[in-house]
Amino acid sequence: MYPLIRVNKRIPDGSIWQARRGYLLPTIEGWTRIYGPTGTRWSNPLGGWTTQHDGLSLFHPDRPYTISCHGPVDQKRFYVDIAHRVRVEPPLLEFFDLFLDVMIDPSGSVSTGCPRTPPRCRPRPMTSTCAS
Repeated sequence: MYPLIRVNKRIPDGSIWQARRGYLLPTIEGWTRIYGPTGTRWSNPLGGWTTQHDGLSLFHPDRPYTISCHGPVDQKRFYVDIAHRVRVEPPLLEFFDLFLDVMIDPSGSVSTGCPRTPPRCRPRPMTSTCAS
């Protein structure tokens, strides 16, 4: 059995926006891998959710982003958080979310957004930005 690790996503003011636990898989080329099985609880100030499918998240202390992949086998989605200060010190992994997200849906369509901010900044086609 792989060890459990807590993942805290912090926002720039330092508060925790999202927390969850997952299984810490062996690191590959500096990438920390966290497996979240179906039924993993993701908590945030709005209440959170429970996953309906397995997922995998990748973190690297020298990269300005994190990558998550989740969804049914034939409908995987990718979610990229632009982030900094990724710190891995089991049993805790923390990073700071910089409010810019890139989503890639199963069809390959790419959108951006920063969903914790006002509606002007919700996911949009890749040609738009959060500043508009």
